[in-house]
Amino acid sequence: MKLIAVIDDLCFVKEGCEGSKSDDLSITDMPYAILMVILSLLPVEDAVVTSSVTKKWRFLWSGLTQLNFDARKSLSKIAYNKLLYSVNKKVEILELDLQNIEKDHDPDSNYDFPLTFPSSTVVELVSLKKLYLNNVTLRDSVLEELLTRSPHLESISIHDSSYLTRIRVVGRCLNINHFEIVQCFDLESLYLSDFDLVSFIYKGLDIDLCLTNLPKLKKVSIYQGPAALENNVFNQISSCASSLQDVTITFCRPEKSAKLGSIPQLPNLKNLMLTIGAYEDDCLLEFASIAKACPILETFIIEVSFSN
Repeated sequence: MKLIAVIDDLCFVKEGCEGSKSDDLSITDMPYAILMVILSLLPVEDAVVTSSVTKKWRFLWSGLTQLNFDARKSLSKIAYNKLLYSVNKKVEILELDLQNIEKDHDPDSNYDFPLTFPSSTVVELVSLKKLYLNNVTLRDSVLEELLTRSPHLESISIHDSSYLTRIRVVGRCLNINHFEIVQCFDLESLYLSDFDLVSFIYKGLDIDLCLTNLPKLKKVSIYQGPAALENNVFNQISSCASSLQDVTITFCRPEKSAKLGSIPQLPNLKNLMLTIGAYEDDCLLEFASIAKACPILETFIIEVSFSN
C-alpha cells in the first residue's frame, strides 16, 4: 500500500554521526513515544495498516488511547435502511438520532432526509404518529411535504437540523399536538396556525415566532437567549394566552431589555417557570408582577443562574 511504501522510505540520521549510510536508522527504530504521536495523527485505518510494516509494529497501533472512525457512510446507510423499513412496515414511531459528538462537525455531513428513495419510491409515512430527528438535514420544502405525506402524525421533534430557515405549518387537517424545535440555528421564522396543537417547545436563537389560532395549546416552553425579552416573548404567545396552562420561559440578562408592561392576561395559567440569567446585583422583583396576570396560578417558580 502507498502508506507502507512511504514509511519504508523514511529514515533518520543518528545524532552525533556524520550521516554515512551505515549510520542511517529506519523509522522503525524511532522511540515509542514519537511513533505513537505519529500514529495518533493518522486515520484509524492507516494506523492499523502499519502493523504489517514490521513485526515490531504488529501491535503498536493498539496502544492508541483514542480511535476516531469516520462512520458517516455507515450511518447514512443505517438511516436509509431504517427509513425504508418504516415505510414498508408502516411504523408509528420513527426516531433518527444521528448526533455527532464532534463540536465542530460539518453540518453538510449530516444525513439528508429524502422525499424519494433511489428506486423512485416516494417516502410516505401514512401510519407515522411520532417523528424524532436529531442531526438530520431537513429542508423547508422537505418538511412541508413530509407533513403532507404523514396524515396521522401527532408529534414532531427536530433537533440540530441544518438548512431549516422558515417553518410554516398551517391547516385544520393536521393532527399534530406536539411540536418541538431545538438548536436549529439556521431558522429565521416559525409560524404555527390553525390546528389543534397542545404543546410547543422552542430552544434556539432569536427568530420571528408567531403562534396564532391554536385553541388547544396548553403547554409552551421557549428559550431565545438574550433576545427573549427584547422580542417580548409574552407578546409572541399572546394570541394563545387564554388556553395556556403551563409556561416555561428562559431569559438571559433581562435587565438589558425588559418589557414587562405588556404581559397579556393568562386566565387559565396554572404553572409558570422563569429561568433567568443574572448578575449578583440585579433586581428581579419586577418579574413577580407577572403573577398579577395569572388569577388561578398554582405554581410560580423563578430559577436564577447568577454570574459574578
